[in-house]
Amino acid sequence: MPIEFLSFPVQSGKTTWLQERFGQRSDTFGFLTPGDPANRTLRLLPSGIELPYAAAPGAPAIEIGRFRLDPQAFDRGLQHLMAALEHPDCRTILVDEIGPIEVRQNRGFAPGIDAFIRTAKERDHVTTFLVVRDFLLDEARQRWQLHTEPANRPEHFNPVRPRAGLVLAGGESRRMGRDKAFLIRSGLPAYAHTAAQLAPH
Repeated sequence: MPIEFLSFPVQSGKTTWLQERFGQRSDTFGFLTPGDPANRTLRLLPSGIELPYAAAPGAPAIEIGRFRLDPQAFDRGLQHLMAALEHPDCRTILVDEIGPIEVRQNRGFAPGIDAFIRTAKERDHVTTFLVVRDFLLDEARQRWQLHTEPANRPEHFNPVRPRAGLVLAGGESRRMGRDKAFLIRSGLPAYAHTAAQLAPH
């Protein structure tokens, strides 16, 4: 399929897994964004060239919260994506990632990413993986009219582990004098109330 989504929560290991799965392949183009938010780089594939995201002090910048990002990094990334679509060796393109500034604010890689996605839809011999945070998936589908494109197909993305939550309900309750797990909260025993709060996540 020309376009597929990888859409899991923030810090769930998407970039690490993509690097392990695709990062050393000569037919994989696009970019990854390794590093913590303050020191993130744009790693172009397959060359491995890394561009800093952070803008130099006093230089023009795209400001996102406390971060100042270099517009040239976004421009280079877009140029690399468009060139990948025409490269004879390209079979896979990674776009890691499309975030709130593109989907909701039309900044960063937008609006240039719009033209890339339109063209990528037409390249049957190239599969483009769009990395989108889980809470943005529906908005991204709507923005780029990608309603039928698959997300997180198990044959591709099974290694990305889902979140797990633990409810601690032990202890002797010496100070309380009775078992805290069975105190009533919102009409339920405390352990069941806590589990219900965790369940949607």
